[in-house]
Amino acid sequence: MQYKSYFVKQQKYLLRLVVWLCLSGLYLPQLQAQFDVTQATYVPGNPFSVGAQETNPEGIAFSNDGRRMFVVGYASDAVSQYELSTPFDIATASFTPATNNPFSIANQSIYPTDIAFSSDGHKMFIVEADDEVNQYELSTAFDITTASFTPATNNPFLGATQGASAPSGITFSSDGRKMFIVDASDEVRQYELSTAFDITTASFTPAANNPF
Repeated sequence: MQYKSYFVKQQKYLLRLVVWLCLSGLYLPQLQAQFDVTQATYVPGNPFSVGAQETNPEGIAFSNDGRRMFVVGYASDAVSQYELSTPFDIATASFTPATNNPFSIANQSIYPTDIAFSSDGHKMFIVEADDEVNQYELSTAFDITTASFTPATNNPFLGATQGASAPSGITFSSDGRKMFIVDASDEVRQYELSTAFDITTASFTPAANNPF
């Protein structure tokens, strides 16, 4: 258990450091092998700073086609949306201010730590350090200018009641039936969603390696 916690903690801090460096315009890694951060190399000359919109970036996500990038942070308590002329290439990113861009989440979140989207881009999820996940509806896929929040039972989803402590990352299975949250206790928790990508239907069942 001690070695597992150390590994998870180090991986979490490494990934958060890479995200911070990328969003601060200091570092852009390139992977020699797909999805293998141990093969990452630095590509000079491709910094992109989000400092004009967010000075404490915490989470990042992309649209499925890679032509939009989203950044959330706790300095502004907002999500900023960027256009990429070349998919998944932040060297081609640009920001255009608009109504709801940045999109304020201050009424729901005071310390957002990560962001995720449903596979169809019509739902956005923000996890925050006070043990909550908030779900937003987007009438246009992957367009935060069309986002809205509707309070409901389990929206926000209170992870604290399920054992999570100061969550710092969130992701979903491809079918949206499972949600995964990593937290300050150096653990990953798996939640079941009876309706895909709908946190109001989320539940946690303790099991061997859950939390991991």
